[in-house]
Parts: sequence; structure tokens; C-alpha cells
Amino acid sequence: MSALVVVAWLLVAGPGPVSPHARSDRIDPGRAQSDARAEVSAAAFCKNPSRPLSQRARMLCPHAAAIANCEGFAKACAEADEPIKAPRLLSMAWLGTAFVWLARAVLWLLILGLVVALAVPIVLALLRRRRQPVEPGALTVSAAAVPTVVDLGLGSNAEELLQRAHETARRGELGVALELYLASSLVALDGRRVLRISKDKTNGEYVRGCVDEEARGPLRELVSWVERVKFGGEAPTVGMVDEAGRYAMALVRSAVVAVACLCFFGCGGASSLTSEGRDPAGDEVLLGVLRRQGIEVLGLDRSLASLAPPKSGDAAVLVDVDKTPLDDETRSHLAHWVEGGGVLILAGDVGGWPKDFGASPTFGTGEVQGERGRAFLVEPGGLKWDALPVAERGDVLYAGFRRVGDGEVLGLATSELLTNAGLARGENATVLVAILEVLEARSVRVATSGDGISPPANPVAGLVRAGLGIALLQAVPFVALLFLAYGVRMASARVEGAPARRAFAEHIEATGTLYARSHAASHALAVYGRFAKERLRGRMPRGQTDVALFLASRSGVERGICDVVWSRAQSVRTGDAPRGDELEILGNLQALVATASAAGPRK
Repeated sequence: MSALVVVAWLLVAGPGPVSPHARSDRIDPGRAQSDARAEVSAAAFCKNPSRPLSQRARMLCPHAAAIANCEGFAKACAEADEPIKAPRLLSMAWLGTAFVWLARAVLWLLILGLVVALAVPIVLALLRRRRQPVEPGALTVSAAAVPTVVDLGLGSNAEELLQRAHETARRGELGVALELYLASSLVALDGRRVLRISKDKTNGEYVRGCVDEEARGPLRELVSWVERVKFGGEAPTVGMVDEAGRYAMALVRSAVVAVACLCFFGCGGASSLTSEGRDPAGDEVLLGVLRRQGIEVLGLDRSLASLAPPKSGDAAVLVDVDKTPLDDETRSHLAHWVEGGGVLILAGDVGGWPKDFGASPTFGTGEVQGERGRAFLVEPGGLKWDALPVAERGDVLYAGFRRVGDGEVLGLATSELLTNAGLARGENATVLVAILEVLEARSVRVATSGDGISPPANPVAGLVRAGLGIALLQAVPFVALLFLAYGVRMASARVEGAPARRAFAEHIEATGTLYARSHAASHALAVYGRFAKERLRGRMPRGQTDVALFLASRSGVERGICDVVWSRAQSVRTGDAPRGDELEILGNLQALVATASAAGPRK
């Protein structure tokens, strides 16, 4: 056995001095070990543990040699202790690494080619648009610019949403595709009863409320990408959407694969293929033992920081602070909740407990044996706590029971007895059930990893928690200066000078520029010809109808020239193909009209 193993014999006091309400009629420590063996045989951590082992699972490796038929866990621990060796040239590991780097290079080349393929048509289109006139009705609104609203009602289908997401991603609408991938995953998980879709829930609440540990990780990644793109202003990338698509396909189609395995292998065969209980530091064995002992195991429907005021007969809340770290607000709320009548089971690092309980950590030494058996632990944790002893390590308290206000707290110095590997060894399960025997709770609500973080109460608290508190403080004086700068300008009235009469001239210049860019010289000549005709009618003497003769008499220009200019201006029509003389005719006609108009009105 490894030298890291610390052997401690936990003495559990009898029901008389320990608790006034020990309930041996519901909890039987005598059969706890057989219950634990049955749960360990159904779990997969002994034969096929998840690799690589987590840091918490590696701390439990000294238990592997003492657990019967646990060769897979022992092998994983041995592999974790081996130093990492560089792969030999042309070995399988070297070829695998080379293939990974080659695949990455090909992927980056494909992305570069995709960027070039998208950029070249856009640049060419912009250049053509600068050269070509804008035709009426040429501007249209693309359907892709209209935001897509994903309906998660009862009629939603996960596979249909997944196909819509694939098609949207192929069209290049990456942001909408991300939202559709998340929507298909939520619908699939709702169909598997691991979460409940509701219009009043946020994406973070879906992650915290997911009871499937393996689905929670991919769902958290999907939510993170959607939040960063939709609310953080980050531009979605092709790689991000591809990864989101793989996560969504795994979440949507995992239920179909599980049903197929059940139909093909039968119930007995499917249990050996399940991935539940692969983590030696998990709590599947604990939950199974509690159920076999007649205790109803439930999940939390909200975070620990928002627990409702306790009522008589409510379930006890089990919190492993090593798995569910608590922030300051959650600790404070838990202390008030217990004072109001709640029943709390605390385990793990004592430094993470609410300070109001008055417990502090210490190291346990010595060997103590009691009537209920002995437990072998790796972590030598102990308690300094003014509480009723439930289990001890020599002169050091390991587990204690204390009343706080109207509530109760049962505390364990470490969380080792709650793990799969910890309960699989020796009489550890018997000792744990004997410790839990002091409580009257008929049901237990187990906190998960994300339940110890309180949601922000307001937007400012959310920014501070996101690490933007300093930036927020720096923004406050700049906002004040901005208000001051604009406020000073608007505080007192100012006498403004007469506006410059230049609006009509600018309009004329803009219209001329538009005609020039559109090559609409014929249209300009036709319009000015009609204007000149109306203007000259008001200047000509009564009874005179020959406009060319009037222009010649008033301007001194030869009659033939005036006939040519006037007939050309009146014959052109809007939409005629330009002949090249329009601007010259327009200039000559303008000069003739200006001279004729300057002579005064008709008499």
C-alpha cells in the first residue's frame, strides 16, 4: 500500500449520546457495505475509469489496491504516475502527433482559402458599385439580414433545429447557426428530462439545472459561445461554429444511441456500457447507497444562494465544497437558511464552510476504533468545532452535529467518504451511513458543481464578477466629464447668426453630381428645356410665340444659332441615349435664358 495512505479508525458514538433522534428504523448501517458493493459493481470507475484522471481522483489512488476487482482504476493511477516520454521517431505516438499537426495545417489552409474566396467577390462587387449607376429598385433587403427567432415551444424538434443550424452555417450566417445549435441541444436535453425549458430561464440557469454531468460540459461551451457572440460583440468564426455543431450533434443524438444500445444489448448489457460512474471521485455510489437506504435523492431546482425559506419536513441539503465551491454571498445565505430551520450536510475543505458555523480545519492523527467499524482515509483532515461529536480521530473531531438557530448542521472534515473510491473500500460505507444516522431527513437534495455561485443581483454586480470592476470605476469619471461637457454647452442659450443660404445651391450641386455619375445628360437637358420654356413664357411680349426669335432679339445671338439650340433642347426626351452634345446645348441654352431674363418682364 502506498505510503501516502493515512489509516484512521473512525469511532461512531451510539445513538444515545450522539443524537436524540437517531432513526435506525430507516437507516441501517449493517447493510450499508453490501449496498455499496452492489453500487460499485454497477459503476464503471473500477474497470474503465475516465482518463486522464482528475486531480481529485488521483488523490484517491491509494484506495485502488485495497478495492477488490478494481484493476482498471489501479492501472489508470499507475499511468498517471509515469513520467511523460517523448515519442520515438516513426512510432505510433509520433505519427499521431504528426498527423494532428498536418490536419491543423490543412485546416488553416482551407480557412485561408475560404477567406480569400469570400473576400475577392466582395472587393470586386464594391469596385463595380463605385463605377456603375444605382438603378431604381436595385437596393433590396436580404432575408439573411432579418434576425431569426428560435421557437422552443412544444412543437420544436431537436433534429429539425439541428438541420436548420447546418443549413444556416453553410449559408454563412454563423451567429444564427450558433443559436440554432444551442436551441437543438436544449430541446434534446428537455426530451431526455435532464432539464426543463421555460421562457423565464436564462442560458446560465439551463447549465446549472442540467442534471446530466456529461451533458453539462458541452452545454456550458455552447452557452459560452452564444453569450460571447450575442451579448459580448465577439465575431463568430467558422471553427467556433464547427465545434458547436459537433457538441450539438453529440447532445441531440446521444439519446438515440442510448435507446439503440438498450434495444440491441438488453438491460443487462447496456449497464456495462454506460459511462455513469467512471470518475473515481464522483458521487454515483453515494447516491445509490442513499437510495438503497430508503432516502429520496433529489436535485436542487435553484442555486444555493436562492434557497427558499425552509419548512417543516423539507429535504436536507448535501454540499460537498470540494465539488461545489461557495462564494461569500452563498455562504451567508446558507447560514441564514440553516438558522431558519434548514438541515445542512457539509463535507470537504473546512475553510470553504460558512464562517458563521465557527469551524476551522486541523489534522487528524492516531487510530480510533468504535463499535460501528473503521474507515480508511487518504486525507488526514480534522475539525476544530464546538459541536456534538459523531466521529473522531483520536483527540480530533472528524464529524460533528450542531444545532444552529432552528436548523441543524452535520459536518465532515473531508469529502473522501462521499466519493466512489472512498465508499468502495472496507467498511467506509458503514461508517458514512452511521454518521448520517443522526439526521431525521427522509430526503436529500444534492448540490452540483455550479450551485455554489450566486447569480448577480444587478448589472453592476455582474460586471464586477466578470472582472470589469476596475474598468467600471475608470468609466465613471469619463461619463461624468461627458455629461459635464455637453451640459455646459446646453446650459445657457446662445445667439446664433443667420443661417447661410446655401442649402438650395448644395442641392443643385448634389443633383448635378448624381446626373454626372449616372450619365444622365439627356435627362438633364430635357428637364432644363421644360424649365426654360416656362420661364421664357413669362418674359415674352403678348402675342409672340417664336421663342428662338425672342432669344435672338434679347441676347444679340444669330437667329440660326438660337433655332438650333432651342429645337435640340425641346426635342430631347428623358431616357434617350446620349449623343454627346447635351452638355454643350445645355450651357448655351442657360446663357441665352439668363440674358433674356435679365432684360425684365414682358409689357
